[in-house]
Amino acid sequence: RASTDGERGGSGDEGEADQEDLWTISSSWLRAAAEGGEPEEVVSVAIDPACSGSGGVSEDGGAGDAWCAVVGTSHGRMVQLRRHFKRVRHLVPAGALWNVLEIEQADDPEEVLVTSLLHVLPGGFLLRLRNRGQSVHAIDMVSGRIAGEWRLPQLPGRRWSALAGGPERLFVASQDLNGNHAELWRFPVPPELRVRRRRGPGAAVS
Repeated sequence: RASTDGERGGSGDEGEADQEDLWTISSSWLRAAAEGGEPEEVVSVAIDPACSGSGGVSEDGGAGDAWCAVVGTSHGRMVQLRRHFKRVRHLVPAGALWNVLEIEQADDPEEVLVTSLLHVLPGGFLLRLRNRGQSVHAIDMVSGRIAGEWRLPQLPGRRWSALAGGPERLFVASQDLNGNHAELWRFPVPPELRVRRRRGPGAAVS
């Protein structure tokens, strides 16, 4: 679980185990509201399942684990997080995977949320929906480079709203334009994203 500075989830009667799983994300790096706009907010968090440590965040805060946690923002940015060197269970930016100079404008708030939802595939590939949810965009979290972009089928009267997946299959949800009547579609993971790698200087491929 994670919350930004000044924000806390839960009902106030969380147990001790819940407290141990709570990490705070620094908000000092988020952009202030531009004229006529909204301030930047963290709207999605993704954790690389291959990482070690609680919640995928290394307890020692080593540089090798800096990209275990990634957040997506309402301004279209994707930022890697690392553990604060001094503050316990406090996450700060380690680097940007996708850093737009201008705010990625959307027609409505739902579009902002859809294009900011993140998912990490085995092997360290970060996925998100782009182009008004009409394509899947992948970034190699080891190199920071774009791994590819794949167009989704056009569904009249519907839009793609979320994605998840594993080593072989990618699952993408769609809804009608009112946010109802959800469907779940299955696609094969592109060959470019089926690489198996261990974390560290060397990359093991199978």
